[in-house]
Amino acid sequence: MLKLSVIIFILIISITNAYSNDTKPYQLNDKTTLVDVFDYSKILEDKSTKLEIEDVTNSIKQFIPPLKEDTRSSFGLTNSAYWMKMEVDNQTLMKNTWFINILGGPSKESSAYIKYPNKEKAIPLTLYLQTRFPTYQFKLEPNKSADLYFRVRDTQVPLTMGVALQSESATLRMATSTYFFYGLVIGGLLILALYNILYYFKIKDSGFFSLSIFILSFAMEISGHMGWYNIIPNMSETLSPLKTFFAFSATTSALHLLIKLLKLKDYLRSYYIIFRTIFFISLLLTILSPFIKFGMAIAAILGMVICLLSLSLVVSNFFKKVDVAPYSAIAGFIFVISIIPSFLTALGLFDIEGLITDLSALVLLISLVMLSLDQAERVRINGEKAERAIASSKAKDDFLTTMSHELRTPMNAVLGAGKLLEFTSLSFDQKEYVSRLNSSSEHMLNLINDILYLSRTDQKGVALNNKPFDIQKITNDLEKILIDDFQKKKLTLIIKNKAFLLNKELIGDKHRIQQILLNLLYNAVKFTATGGVMLIITPTNISKCIATINFQIIDTGIGISSSQQKDLFNPFTQAESSTSRKYGGSGLGLAICDRLVSKMGGKVEIDSTPNKGSRFFFTLDFLLTEKNQVEPEATSSLVRKSVINGQKVLLVDDDEMNRFFGEKLLEACGVIPVVAESGQQALDFLEQHSFDIVLMDVSMPDMDGYETVQRIRKHSSLKAIPIIALTAHAIAGEKERCLAAGMNDYLTKPFDIEELKEVLSIWQLSIQTLKKS
Repeated sequence: MLKLSVIIFILIISITNAYSNDTKPYQLNDKTTLVDVFDYSKILEDKSTKLEIEDVTNSIKQFIPPLKEDTRSSFGLTNSAYWMKMEVDNQTLMKNTWFINILGGPSKESSAYIKYPNKEKAIPLTLYLQTRFPTYQFKLEPNKSADLYFRVRDTQVPLTMGVALQSESATLRMATSTYFFYGLVIGGLLILALYNILYYFKIKDSGFFSLSIFILSFAMEISGHMGWYNIIPNMSETLSPLKTFFAFSATTSALHLLIKLLKLKDYLRSYYIIFRTIFFISLLLTILSPFIKFGMAIAAILGMVICLLSLSLVVSNFFKKVDVAPYSAIAGFIFVISIIPSFLTALGLFDIEGLITDLSALVLLISLVMLSLDQAERVRINGEKAERAIASSKAKDDFLTTMSHELRTPMNAVLGAGKLLEFTSLSFDQKEYVSRLNSSSEHMLNLINDILYLSRTDQKGVALNNKPFDIQKITNDLEKILIDDFQKKKLTLIIKNKAFLLNKELIGDKHRIQQILLNLLYNAVKFTATGGVMLIITPTNISKCIATINFQIIDTGIGISSSQQKDLFNPFTQAESSTSRKYGGSGLGLAICDRLVSKMGGKVEIDSTPNKGSRFFFTLDFLLTEKNQVEPEATSSLVRKSVINGQKVLLVDDDEMNRFFGEKLLEACGVIPVVAESGQQALDFLEQHSFDIVLMDVSMPDMDGYETVQRIRKHSSLKAIPIIALTAHAIAGEKERCLAAGMNDYLTKPFDIEELKEVLSIWQLSIQTLKKS
């Protein structure tokens, strides 16, 4: 018990001595350079934050000396204001000027006062300059003493407080070196921000915009720390409250940059959701920053979280082998390592100053330069890739144009010969051969059309022609087209069209709908050996002006496994390599269906089980309109024949085979053909003879069809003559080009004889109408 009493007594004496020992005056002399004099100070906490200097000097509150082991006090996150008091004694022989540095966090509020023994009131000291810390100037007579008072408060980061004294020459040396160094850093940051913003306006890449905002915010924050706001009068009062705004602005722009730089949306969806959430939180904090207490500490915590997440992302990307720019990753890693000391200081966990802070700022600048240059290099590489892609696309277009012409030109002769042979006297075997020849030719033409059509959908050059149509007519046409195929394989075709109950017409592209359904039905027939195929059309979600139509094609065929379904809608792809050999086909039909349905706002889906059958289905929205009760009567073949009978037609084509079969087809239509093998010969014929219509090939050597038409239109007597373009270039934009050149209509080689009759009759009727009027 006695030993316990002794220990308690010793502890009481120790604590009493620690707080009751009065501090000694600090002796100022000529050798005073830069020294922390916190040990010579006493501290007073002002919880109300309302004490004035008069209250403090009148000793309303009691000052307490710091503990002896402290060189600087750390008070943590506190709303209180703290006062410091210290006595200084001038031991020099002349009146000198000294400078006081208020040490601690850069976001603190501070004020300083001096009270001479012979004065009743303390005199406020003016803020002389601010480098890393606020600096105040005071003068003291030889062998005189005075009391210095300092008020410090920090509502942004944990409060750390200390006082350093130095001579005038030491202060100027420090200010000169500090301003030069940080002027270099801040100037570099501003130039870098300008560099990135100019890049953004040039190429509109959001990564450059985010990086420029981040660098600018970072530069403004450092400027506030270094006192650059004090250079321009009243600038400090205006911008100081925005320090927290710049801190949150930096975290927000950094998050946006990281989302783009690390390709989170494409490769790491879980991280993307986390980063997006933190981004919106940071954006909200940026807006609310003027009203947030301890905002700098919150920004530091947010920055630490971002740094840790970024480091984990780099490691995750490395192991997942995600293609991320290596120099950007290195620059980001250097930046993170360099800025962590600043975050720790802002959180009051470390007190890092001097050389470490300066090196950190320099390394940060270097890392941002690396990041900016690497981003510019990546954009340049991406630009080159885009240019190569455009060049490749153009080369593909040119190739398709050439191949379209080269393939269709001989196909025109083959189909023409087959059609003409049907009009001749043939034996039974010959008719069978001609039938198979025409069937194979049409199959080859369909394949060519599919390839060219797929190219047009790649280029997004397919336009929809939305007009009112009757869905019942489409199903009737489908049944007529497919009936022979179903009968050959002894399959049943069931069409359940429930859309007729609407008793209205749909507004859409009739031909594209028919093309989609025909491709899917052909596909179902091809892969079905027994049983049948069912087409079900069901309207759902019907309103007054709009209806949702569900289309289903169900077969009892071979079915498709789930693994095979993944690539089913890719061009030139079938369920397995053996499928194309056994069943035939190019694998383009489903790809075309998928793209057409997507363009109409739907999606083709599949539900299939191997050896049990498949169900292809999609849903589209259609506007509704009342049915047109008066149907225009189609021109019969007899009427067409009588209209065009005896027409004099000029056929212009450089290919001898096309001229031969074209002439024979025109004779079969009942017209009088004249053939020209060049554009110049066509001009000569038109000047010497009268013609009703001109069929003009567009691809000819020396003078092509476009130039020939332009020369024809220069003759006043030939301006009204109908000119029909004949082209093997079945690509997007070709029809528009022909019409713009002065042609009246457009036929794609190879053309059907009925199609030729239709075009000739339409323009002959137009000529007769004009003559009558």
